[in-house]
Amino acid sequence: MRDHRFKGYDPDQLLLLPPDLRLWLPEGHLAWFVSDMVDGLDLSRTDPEGHIMKGNATKSFEQAYNAQLAVDCAPQIILSADVTQQANDKNQLVPLMEQIEANTGQIPDRMPVDSGYFSAENVESCMNNYIEPFICRDRIKHSERFPAAPKGRIPQTLGCVERMCRKLMTKEGRKTYSKRKESVEAVIGQIKHVRGFRRFLLRGLEKVRAEWRLICLGHNVLKMWRSGRSLPASA
Repeated sequence: MRDHRFKGYDPDQLLLLPPDLRLWLPEGHLAWFVSDMVDGLDLSRTDPEGHIMKGNATKSFEQAYNAQLAVDCAPQIILSADVTQQANDKNQLVPLMEQIEANTGQIPDRMPVDSGYFSAENVESCMNNYIEPFICRDRIKHSERFPAAPKGRIPQTLGCVERMCRKLMTKEGRKTYSKRKESVEAVIGQIKHVRGFRRFLLRGLEKVRAEWRLICLGHNVLKMWRSGRSLPASA
């Protein structure tokens, strides 16, 4: 006996479901109301300068900005902070490096950086500025380990990217890259989970950038106060 709860189908048909909603649902169905409401929504009106990006935690697409920061490992002081409308991080490493130099008058000796920033241009840019890059070419989960490094010295004939990837396999390279857990990842966790900052309250790129830098400034002041260091005297 046929079960009328299921819609019949032809084994030779190309699609299991009709390509058009009108061929499947009767007129007046509640799904039509929901469909019309979704089509009428204009999320960009809440903040026209925000872009649709994929969230790291929820993996869902939402209107957002991409907040950036660079952190000094030991004291967990934020050295540079910015906000961009670009979802991809590859074009943000050089601006962060330039901002570090502008803010501190120095450039770091080493930079352990997330794999999202990896590109041959970024690796070469770091080396050209006398910065030793540690940028993982492929995303490594916390439960995974780096492959063992080949024995022997790193050949001088290797290119910039190959030399960096080979160095990441060494014991010293893995130790340096793991500093991200004590710097950037730790600071992001403190801002989001300890202080509860999970969304911007302002709208517009410039206002959001100012809000993010104010949050980072508050983080730095708190770190310096807890360390017992005094703020530098103004000129």
